Amino acid sequence: MACPNSVTPLIKELLKPTEKDDCWKFSLILDLVPTLPEKSQEQLVESIRRILDAPTAGEVDCGVWEVAKNYASGGSSASCQ
Repeated sequence: MACPNSVTPLIKELLKPTEKDDCWKFSLILDLVPTLPEKSQEQLVESIRRILDAPTAGEVDCGVWEVAKNYASGGSSASCQ
């Protein structure tokens, strides 16, 4: 990815509770977010923390909460706890 920081605002939008594509959120947190530079990951901490603290029903059903928990417990250098 040539310019990872440019995708961070888009990822933040996709991780909002109003975004209903929970499979996409799952994939973003599992596959893309951990590969981003630390600065980009730090910009996503609030979004990940929201999923941990107040997941939507869809985020729970699709496993988004679970991958967010795994990510926060050591999946990257950015801390969500």
